[in-house]
This record gives sequence, C-alpha cells and structure tokens, in this order.
Amino acid sequence: MESIIADIVKIIKSENNVIAREKALMCYFFDLIRELIKLAPEEVDAGLVEETKKQGYQIEKKNKRSVVTALVRLAIGAEDMSVQARRPNTHWIS
Repeated sequence: MESIIADIVKIIKSENNVIAREKALMCYFFDLIRELIKLAPEEVDAGLVEETKKQGYQIEKKNKRSVVTALVRLAIGAEDMSVQARRPNTHWIS
C-alpha cells in the first residue's frame, strides 16, 4: 500500500499540467486495477489447488484461460492454475 501511495505522489509531483497529471493518474489506476484483477484469480486458484491436493488429487495440467471484465480482458497463462486434476488410477475431473 505504501508503494502505491509513493507512486501516486511521484506522479502528482512530476506533472505540472493538470490534464497531463490526470491522464497519468488515470493510466496508473487502470494498470493497478488490471494487476489486481489478474492476481485475485491466481490466489483463488492456488487455494483450489491446495484444497484439491488435500483431497488426494494430483494436478496433471494447468490450462490457459482468460478473464473478461468491463475494464480489461486478461489472458492467464499456463503457469497460472486452473485446476484440472485426477485421482491416481482414475478418470479426469474438470
């Protein structure tokens, strides 16, 4: 949180023109929102993976997917975790 405040202060101090300052702040906030929207599903997925592993499943594959909101469309890569799992010696569970 402190780094966000420091970034905002830096933007405010760096721009003398009011319109340029507002534009810089708007860009900063959109980037911040995009990053938060990206991190939230990753955290949810990590919790799902942990819960799934506790139930005896093995994670076999991490699928690529996208998140679409009113503000942004994010492609979440294969390193991010959508849970596709199977129990040992059984069929796939999606």
